[in-house]
Amino acid sequence: MKSRKEYFHSRKRLMLAALALYALSFFLFQLCFIVPGRIMSLFAIMSITLMFAVICSILAHNKKAYLFCPKCGSNKIVKVSLFGIPDSITDECPDCHEKIELYKSVNLD
Repeated sequence: MKSRKEYFHSRKRLMLAALALYALSFFLFQLCFIVPGRIMSLFAIMSITLMFAVICSILAHNKKAYLFCPKCGSNKIVKVSLFGIPDSITDECPDCHEKIELYKSVNLD
C-alpha cells in the first residue's frame, strides 16, 4: 500500500492532468465554431479529451479517501490551491496536533 505522501502526489498529478484536459476540450469546443470544415473530427477529439478528464477526476477523488489524520479523522492536513488542487501536506494535524508519519503505509495506521 502507498503512503500518504504518494497518494498526495498522485492526486495532485491527476487533478493537474484533468484540469489540462478540461482546458484542452474547452479550446477544442471554441475551435469547433471557428473552423468551417472538419467539425466532426474536432468534436470526436473533444469528446475523447473530456472522457479522459472525467476519468482523471474520478481517480483523483478516490485518492482523497486516504488523505486524513489517522487519529482524529480530520482532512485538513492537505492545503488546497486554486480549483481545489492540493498544494501541500502537513505532517502535523491542525485539529489534534498529532504528528503524522507521511511516509508510512496507510494500512499500517
